[in-house]
Amino acid sequence: MKKRISLTTFLILFITISVNAQVSVNFETGLVITGYNDVRIPGNQGTFISLKDDLKPNADI
Repeated sequence: MKKRISLTTFLILFITISVNAQVSVNFETGLVITGYNDVRIPGNQGTFISLKDDLKPNADI
């Protein structure tokens, strides 16, 4: 009986490990353009910040 339980446990663990043993790689590419990105902090009376004009991104390709 003990041998049967050990064998069943081993088979369950082996099947679970072999199912999850996968390698996955995901690459995404695309162009990002900020045409209109204006905010006012806080609310309507706060300081106006244009994320397009005030911040300059550093693009690394």
